[in-house]
Amino acid sequence: MYVPLPTPPLDTLSCLSFSPDNVLAVSTYDESVLLYNCQASDGLRPQLAARISAPSAALKMVHTRARTTFAGLADGSVRPVDYENMKMDSPVLAPKQTLSGAISGLQCIPNQNNIVASSLDGTLSILDPRAPRVCHQAGGTKILAMDTTAKYITVARAASMVDIYDFRAPDKPLQTRASGLRFQVCALRSLPSEEGYALSSIDGRVAVEYFSDDFQQEKYAFKCHRTKADGADMVHAVTEVLFHPLGSMFTSGGDGCVCVWNWRSRKRMKQFPPLPGTPHAISHMDISADGTTLALGASDDSYMRRADFDDRTALEPSRVFIRLLGEAEVRPRTE
Repeated sequence: MYVPLPTPPLDTLSCLSFSPDNVLAVSTYDESVLLYNCQASDGLRPQLAARISAPSAALKMVHTRARTTFAGLADGSVRPVDYENMKMDSPVLAPKQTLSGAISGLQCIPNQNNIVASSLDGTLSILDPRAPRVCHQAGGTKILAMDTTAKYITVARAASMVDIYDFRAPDKPLQTRASGLRFQVCALRSLPSEEGYALSSIDGRVAVEYFSDDFQQEKYAFKCHRTKADGADMVHAVTEVLFHPLGSMFTSGGDGCVCVWNWRSRKRMKQFPPLPGTPHAISHMDISADGTTLALGASDDSYMRRADFDDRTALEPSRVFIRLLGEAEVRPRTE
């Protein structure tokens, strides 16, 4: 059962992110960040805990092993979140002057203090937030998505290309390869085994790829999040890819549904029903660190299909839902 968050009317969503203690941050393009307590032990009765005003819309958030939260903003900056004073602190990565510098990815390097930020302008930055200083910065074509493992930084760029970096020697990529998808990438996530990564595209496809040449025969791609309308196959973007702590893969789509996959056996385990009361795509998704709670956000994206859209065009408010996850729903079967 989906539980709606008791939100005020929301602008278009820009990010959903759970903290390690199950506080859900809901950020929007009007530069607001709402914080909700979402404890499964309380029977999932989410309560608004606080509101933070950001200097720019928060597009990505990450939580370090030092229990510090960083936000990547639309102005290209990366800032720590000061929960005591409910504000964004001084940036560890300075803002840029153009929208093309917006943050497109923000991740920790496992077991390290450094964080990695990618931008739409193609910049990849490795940051030491303790200093704070930029340890390394490199350019390239537009970066659409990025994730890390204990060894690699994987970057999905424009023109369906993927760069794989060793974060210890990030001056140039170890590999540059085709993404395995024909159309623009929406999301990229490292596999739980750290053997490779999964990425999704706007044409309803997901590809599972491996770093090592020895495992290239194991890579595969599949179609998903497709519906029928008047006998025609309707293709929807796969807006997010996430991995549950128990190992299953979650995908969300423009069809308003969430699918759960056993990525090793290449089988769908479950499809959750569409979100109630909204016809819109699932634009954002996150899973709590303990794996008990799923958060889903839906925003009105009809402006993308309107020829006459302007600032006076009314959009429906965004909506956010949470759902408890049972172990039987999400634990992959061993075969």
